Amino acid sequence: GDNFEVSLDKKSGLLDSYLLTGESLLAAPLKPNFWRAITDNDVPGIHVRKRPRDRWKTAFDHANLHDLEVVEHTTGQIEISTKHELPTVSANLSTVYKLHANGRLHVQTQLDLTEESPPLPRFGMTMGLPSEFDQATFYGRGPHENYWDRKTGAALGQYQMPLEAVAFDYVRPQENGNREDCRWLQLSSAKGRQLRVIGQPNFSFSAWPYTLETLDTARHTTDLTPEGYTTLNIDYRQRGVGGDDSWSFRAEPLPKYQLTEKQYVFSFQFVPTTDSAQPQVEETGDINREAIERARRIVFLGDSNTHNGEFISMIEARLRRSGLQHLPELINLGLASETCSGLSEPDHPFPRPNVHDRLQRVLSATKPDIVVACYGMN
Repeated sequence: GDNFEVSLDKKSGLLDSYLLTGESLLAAPLKPNFWRAITDNDVPGIHVRKRPRDRWKTAFDHANLHDLEVVEHTTGQIEISTKHELPTVSANLSTVYKLHANGRLHVQTQLDLTEESPPLPRFGMTMGLPSEFDQATFYGRGPHENYWDRKTGAALGQYQMPLEAVAFDYVRPQENGNREDCRWLQLSSAKGRQLRVIGQPNFSFSAWPYTLETLDTARHTTDLTPEGYTTLNIDYRQRGVGGDDSWSFRAEPLPKYQLTEKQYVFSFQFVPTTDSAQPQVEETGDINREAIERARRIVFLGDSNTHNGEFISMIEARLRRSGLQHLPELINLGLASETCSGLSEPDHPFPRPNVHDRLQRVLSATKPDIVVACYGMN
């Protein structure tokens, strides 16, 4: 493009350069990440069960690049595909980068495991972010750190904080600072540059001033030497933190909070910009324009924060800005928050057996073409 440039290393197959108006958005390559620094609860499980999980730590260091293909479409979109074999963990990884004419970069990566693959600690990507990006705004669970099996107490909402506040340095250095269920993340610099990460649909993230290697080998906080850039982790998911006890195999996360599938697919987008505006509705997950323009009525199910006229006005304004030719009728039912909790969290600790009965009655009465479950004003 006129204002941006990307490049991949032909030997490793990694995205090692992403420039906007001549300035880099990468301080270290974007690469797959399967490992997390050992937590206090990981230690007993490793000792008791002696699982070969640590093979994932260097899995990509021993990867074999089998294919790198570049296709330029007539629309101006460039598609780059890579395929890696991961022999030390008996797995295969394929990644597709789609670069749009406006600099937006769509990333999709797929991990295929076998019966011989060791238990997977994490699946995502990591990169070095230039230190000038020092502010973070995100829509996800917060404000404090939270994990797959430790997130009920972290409310879903929009949060803003210095990027350095995302990390949390424990007395014994270990995995830290994760935020779950993120829809988008905006990283900003004093120069006015932003890099947005848009989930498709969701992702988890963490950010540290040191590398994963430094964190994993440190024994004291004084060992956490700053790298000169921020390590940004963008994850599909990592295993839970566990902790039913802290001295036996029960310290391991419960089975439902472990990564046990044989295939994982993870997608997200990078949107570089010099505009300080928050992501618009179409950037927090691509809207289906055809479906919305064809719809007569859209019903919103929300909590007390969305049960007001301001919410509908905001949604209507965003739909108008997206350039839709037809706007359907928007109805805000504002059902109690437990309705949405029951829909989005089937394993919620507080069962709500009446949720589906209530929902069926409401939908029969309103006859919507599209139903949207939502939380909060943002």
